[in-house]
Amino acid sequence: MNRTYSDSSNYQDKRVIRSKKAIREAFFAELQKKDYGKITITDIANEAGINRKTFYTYYDGVEDLLEEIETELIDKFRPLFSTLNLKSTTFSARDFFDKFNQLVRDDFEVYHLLNQCGQLAHLLGKVQALVVDIIMSQVEVEINDHHELARLTLMSQYVAAGILSMVSCWIAEPGDISLDEFTDLAGSLTLYGLNRTVIIPSKK
Repeated sequence: MNRTYSDSSNYQDKRVIRSKKAIREAFFAELQKKDYGKITITDIANEAGINRKTFYTYYDGVEDLLEEIETELIDKFRPLFSTLNLKSTTFSARDFFDKFNQLVRDDFEVYHLLNQCGQLAHLLGKVQALVVDIIMSQVEVEINDHHELARLTLMSQYVAAGILSMVSCWIAEPGDISLDEFTDLAGSLTLYGLNRTVIIPSKK
């Protein structure tokens, strides 16, 4: 039976998806064996059962593969961060962090591997920049005072960096803190600050 153009296109698409999935899984497998900087294209190709030419069909190098993974993770956060409207009286920090919680849970193994290979901070730096841009886009059109904009920039950096630093620390060493408890803690700190979140015993 002759294939139509549509059939051929679908076949090509599925082959691309399969190849890139094999490459990604091989990359993650290699991350569990050696340092990121020591992983070669040959290592990934051998692990994936492909040749180097196939790898180069999709990526310029290992850094290009990692960049694609980071971009996909960040893109998953964009719809959630677009709801981060601090001016809205109906904005629910609990709902926001519940959804944030689920996104982290969905790709936890990837985050854990990126942390192990020292690349998580790079990814979270990009996420921080995205959060700050979204927060500032909500207010900068209404504020013409440069001093006040500078203050808001610092505050948005503080909020974004604090949350993402918590994420990085928790992924590296969660201890006995569950993801649900982490979500509650992050939400409380964001809304109420340290004084209303942490009970500090008074000195006698």
